[in-house]
Amino acid sequence: MNIFKDIYRLLFIKLNDVITPKNIISLVILYCPLTIGSWNPIDYTNAIICVNLLLLPLLIKQIINHKRILSSNYLIPTMFFAASFYTSMVFGIEYKQMNDFTDYDSSLFSVFFIWTRVILMQLPFIYFFYLSIKSNKDILYYIKIIILSGIIVNSVGVVMYFVGFQVTELNRIGLSFDDANYLGRFEVIVISISLIYILFVKISFLKKLFLCSLIFVSFNFLILSVSRAALLSLAIVTVFILLFYPNKIIKFSSIGATIVVFLFLIVIVGSQKANPMGAGDVSSSFIDLSNATRVALMYASFFAFLDYPIFGIGIYNFFNAYLNHGYMPVDLPLGVKVTVVHSWLFSTLAEQGLFGIIPLLALLYKLTRDLFKFTLKSTGEKKYIGLIILSLLFILLFNGFVNPVFYAEVQFSVIAGLAGGYLKVSTLTNQKIINGYSN
Repeated sequence: MNIFKDIYRLLFIKLNDVITPKNIISLVILYCPLTIGSWNPIDYTNAIICVNLLLLPLLIKQIINHKRILSSNYLIPTMFFAASFYTSMVFGIEYKQMNDFTDYDSSLFSVFFIWTRVILMQLPFIYFFYLSIKSNKDILYYIKIIILSGIIVNSVGVVMYFVGFQVTELNRIGLSFDDANYLGRFEVIVISISLIYILFVKISFLKKLFLCSLIFVSFNFLILSVSRAALLSLAIVTVFILLFYPNKIIKFSSIGATIVVFLFLIVIVGSQKANPMGAGDVSSSFIDLSNATRVALMYASFFAFLDYPIFGIGIYNFFNAYLNHGYMPVDLPLGVKVTVVHSWLFSTLAEQGLFGIIPLLALLYKLTRDLFKFTLKSTGEKKYIGLIILSLLFILLFNGFVNPVFYAEVQFSVIAGLAGGYLKVSTLTNQKIINGYSN
């Protein structure tokens, strides 16, 4: 009996060492590239809700003893934004079942259930992620897990290159993502983190060589995704990162070269998307059915907002309004089976009105302002961590401006959790310095 008790005790100790918030959150980060694609056999919202239920007892002490640390009040706009989902359902246009057109159940009860699950997934996980971060070391650990996820996805992609890709529409490569635009955004995230490590972190030559190889593979998959938004976001974020490089000659020459190279690449990639059988002219890089559809959707969503400015037409109710309430522009060419506005700004504006867009913009403003404040004041490790998180936030927002909303994704909660943790650690560090000087 003593042997069995010892085995049980040893197993319990080992499980305590393995089942930790850090390890669980790391698995979620590795899970991110699988959440929007055919590689994931389950609904990711249910998976993350289960993760939240697992994290709750592990972090219960931190939750009970929680003290407000961040100087900015993020709670109030978060509560208003969460409430805007429900006010839009109550005060918006009457919901209608449109299964012949949409790939989701568009009835009021179903939409209520879908977005309640998203809120129960996002808010607790972001909070738990925030609680799990106690130092810059924790943040760096999670950033390395993001790099690891890039290595795994790209390694599988390289194998698929020799076996044969499963392509999405227009011969675009998606790998673990059904939508090639999400692969493009993911590769930009991997490239930007790797670039910051190469430029600002003291690592060995072999590690730099490995990261250069990772950038090369990621860039190739980015090109194969034929995602113009992702490529343009990479160009902008690369220039942003280079602005922090100390050597002025290298900084401005690299920025100039980056602009020239990416202008050429964006035209090539845009031409390929407009004409998959071969490159078209320069105008075809920017004027095609995809862009015309996006313009039409933004146009329609803006006029829907003007008609329902306070609470919006109702979350996930745009396609009903678009088809049945006269918002479809008759003089613009449109793609088929478009059920959402391809822009977080216009989608939130139309579907949740001012009650939704104001708290969302307030949250983004507060977060960006505080991240810049601590990043610009910092040096060394803290500075490049802030630079990484600012880059990730920009990539998320920029790509979400011309693609469906970002705030229903696990990638969003990961970036939000990292940002909150960074602000917490930076605030506590500043408080220690002030208290140290005052003593």
